Amino acid sequence: NFLEFDIYYSEKRTSLEKQIEYLQTTIDNLIDIKIKRVKLNVGGTKIESTTNSLSQFPFFQAFFGSGFGDMVDEEGYYFVDRDHTIFPFLMDYCWNNIIHLEIKIPTDKSVKVNYEYRRRNSPLFMKIFHELQYFGIPINTKNYEKYFHFYYIRDNTLNKSCKIINLI
Repeated sequence: NFLEFDIYYSEKRTSLEKQIEYLQTTIDNLIDIKIKRVKLNVGGTKIESTTNSLSQFPFFQAFFGSGFGDMVDEEGYYFVDRDHTIFPFLMDYCWNNIIHLEIKIPTDKSVKVNYEYRRRNSPLFMKIFHELQYFGIPINTKNYEKYFHFYYIRDNTLNKSCKIINLI
């Protein structure tokens, strides 16, 4: 009986050790995938990031998960046909969970500034807003403020044009 008992538990221990080894290998592989460096060619500008950062965008989750992400050039870059001037703002979101955006306002303090109008009608804001939507971030006109931190920069070139707008 003792011999049977010893054989039974020896087999169980071997089986458990194999399961532990398998799980450890699986965890190691997942960690390797999660922190994998990725080279991107965004609209002709080459950048590097990680799958961990990019996975915040549903676009890249699908891109790498579908096999489409296997299409790389001879240097190992994935081509993303988007505006390279806007992409750094998207990476700002990946790293900080918020986009820092400067909005210019007139230096003349007598000019009334509609901050909401300035934010929502900034061409740069609109481009970033649409790119976030393209990459699958659920942003809309009611919740956009949780994705942006606005900095207001005074610009004296706006004084004259803002006065004309205020007269209308």
